[in-house]
Amino acid sequence: QSCIMVRAGNRVFLVDVGPGSIGVLQSSQAPLNLLQAVFLTHFHSDHISALYDVNLASWVAGRPNSIQVIGPAGVERVVDGFNTAFALDREYRVTHHGADLLSPEVGVLQSLTVQAGKVFEKDGLQVFAFEVDHKPIEPAFGYRFEYKGRSVAVSGDTIVNASFEAGIRRVDLLLIDALSETLITTFADAAEDAGATRRAQILRDVLDYHANTFAIDGLEKRLDIKQVALYHLVPVPA
Repeated sequence: QSCIMVRAGNRVFLVDVGPGSIGVLQSSQAPLNLLQAVFLTHFHSDHISALYDVNLASWVAGRPNSIQVIGPAGVERVVDGFNTAFALDREYRVTHHGADLLSPEVGVLQSLTVQAGKVFEKDGLQVFAFEVDHKPIEPAFGYRFEYKGRSVAVSGDTIVNASFEAGIRRVDLLLIDALSETLITTFADAAEDAGATRRAQILRDVLDYHANTFAIDGLEKRLDIKQVALYHLVPVPA
């Protein structure tokens, strides 16, 4: 699921936190105590559902400050909801382990609503949000990180269009979601033939708002991108 870690010096950032994110991060021995912020591209469940898992694991790992959750309009509702849902959990853990080990205020997520443009700058790191097309979600963002002459962009979910291309031009590494139109159409046709019309419609709807592999082909040459990596594949590989 969607979760990309970016490290710049002694600062760690995540872009999206889909289900299972924390297991992958921990198995990769990610330094969760260094986590500074989570950038959310949009609020579909497969991009946000592990937010509190990440919060808890990094709190236990010794993160000294609250996580700032940065995203488009609506991020405050998401963060308030997670904080409310897990309020009792935080109380139980502080009572059990003590406030010296688990500082109560550090366990509370903080939100920051941003617009397209520069959204973070510190110690030579700059992070830019750029609008992507994931209709009916508006706005939805991708993020570009620039640090010590290197750059990486994370697409979130999008089709390939002008604003997306402007945000990723000349990046060293592009991480982009990728959809196989051939496979999705085949699955949709098979579902319809089997009488599963609801599933067939949902599959065809998915074609509207992910980066088609045909549109990705040649992107690196046209936009002077050094490397392209596909993630968040649709359909999910077995």
